[in-house]
Amino acid sequence: MRVTGIGTPHSPGTWLAVAFLVSLAMPPAPVHAGAIRNIKTFLDQCPTDDPRYSFIRSKIQLRRNGVLVGNLACTAPVSSMPVAQYTDELLVVQGLRVMLYMDQERFGYLPWTPDPIFTWFSSRVQGIDIRDGSGSFCCESFDGRTFIAIGSEDDFNRSFDKEWRGISGNIDLYAHEARHVDGFPHSSCCSIANGCDNTFDLANLSPYGVQYILNKYWLDGTINVGVGCLSPTEISDIAQWHLGAANSNFRTRFCTNLPPMLTIPASPGGSCVTTDVPGWRDAVDLLLSQGRPNPLERSTRIDFAVPRTGHVTLRIYDIAGHAVATLVDQELAAGSYSRNWDAGRSSSGAYFCRLESEGRLSSRKLIVVR
Repeated sequence: MRVTGIGTPHSPGTWLAVAFLVSLAMPPAPVHAGAIRNIKTFLDQCPTDDPRYSFIRSKIQLRRNGVLVGNLACTAPVSSMPVAQYTDELLVVQGLRVMLYMDQERFGYLPWTPDPIFTWFSSRVQGIDIRDGSGSFCCESFDGRTFIAIGSEDDFNRSFDKEWRGISGNIDLYAHEARHVDGFPHSSCCSIANGCDNTFDLANLSPYGVQYILNKYWLDGTINVGVGCLSPTEISDIAQWHLGAANSNFRTRFCTNLPPMLTIPASPGGSCVTTDVPGWRDAVDLLLSQGRPNPLERSTRIDFAVPRTGHVTLRIYDIAGHAVATLVDQELAAGSYSRNWDAGRSSSGAYFCRLESEGRLSSRKLIVVR
């Protein structure tokens, strides 16, 4: 493994304040995207065939030695691709794809951010630069975008990165480097030059703390990617991988207040979910996009999803908490939907889109510009 270097608001005033805190962009809710039911099957699919491939590429720009990367080639099943064709660029996109899907776009379960991991990552980092002969580091800048750099891989490591252990190692590395953007430098307190973090603080996780927590969550099933649906041997191998990563690779990178030693849980990776119901329908949260476009001059499309049948309202409020438009006020079946808001008669400024159903709430900030 490479290891380099809020309850539900009720008053308008309250939820508007919360809306400011959760106004970071999230991807539009997918029709059939959800929990990864079987990580092995998932990784055998080409990321280029995924309906959200273009979204991933639009959020995270790829460069190789500073040069923009164009279209990628892939043939399924990925596990059967010649290693020479399974390029660094392709495996990076595969890792980003897992990040997008793996947490069902849940909010508030990660200690260092209220957002889903892909939303958090793409709000800090807008590109990944694959560098030949280099380790990973943060940060670079191209065209006003913040990039993390990662080193290119040899055939052995690219082959290993076709499967979950390798992909998970890449994901926690990407998260590590992105955490530096939040202002977390390394120190040399553990006798490794700039290779340590001073203390483990769950309320203020450093880069190695983020890696430790991700491996803990993959191990205990807090983030369930379908490891429990694999063979007993595969489950054991993956469990040992996450255990070693957390206990040996990342726990030892702190000089004070080391995180707890982990053990193998009764059901490594979580239980096997065999139902065909899309994962996001099992979620307790509503899913609401930020609006496309946003900022907007006249109109925007708002994508949303509800996890179960019930009465749904989707309204637009101004900064004072007054409703200026009602887009939905009816019973809807569980599913994903889109509505357009015509802001032609609205003045410039901040507005809030508020989605409610069955006691649940989600909101997003919209900006009207003239």
